[in-house]
Order: sequence, then structure tokens, then C-alpha cells
Amino acid sequence: MDYKNISLVTGTNKSTLPSAATVKAVTPLVFDVEQTFVENKEVGKGFGVFELMFDTNENASAAAGKYKGVSLEVPGSTILRTGEYQAEITWSIADAK
Repeated sequence: MDYKNISLVTGTNKSTLPSAATVKAVTPLVFDVEQTFVENKEVGKGFGVFELMFDTNENASAAAGKYKGVSLEVPGSTILRTGEYQAEITWSIADAK
């Protein structure tokens, strides 16, 4: 699974928005390996209401096929069978003090 063009956005807490340097490019994700998208160590930044965005609002609301922020690639050698498939992504916030 690939997460591309990751950014933090806010409509209400611009003064406490961490810089773009706190956002880490994580692509592709590795199965069963914990990976961090945002690591903020900036004093006075990172509290309030924020959204972690993948790609852009323009691409998300544009014509079909333009949004590429999150994608799943299945290798050609993988045998797919008819049925239901399920995946889980766990989000957490950790106190790094």
C-alpha cells in the first residue's frame, strides 16, 4: 500500500500547525512493520485540530482517476480468489516525552 503526497492541514489552528518537515514520506508500507507518518518535535506546534491528508483536495474532488494519494498494488504472482477481503489500518497518537 502506498501513501503519497502526505501533508498536514488545518482550518482552525494555523499558528500551531507543524512544518512540512514533520511529515515523513512512507511508501510503500511494509506488512507488519510499524511506520510513522508525522513526527513532530517542534516546540509549541502540533496541538489543535489537524487533518492528515493524502494527495490534494483538488485531486480528491476532480475527475475519476486523478486521485492517487492512497493505492494498493497486488503483485501479478498473487492468486486472487472470489470472496471478501478485509484490511485494517490502525492510527495512534503517542506521547514521545
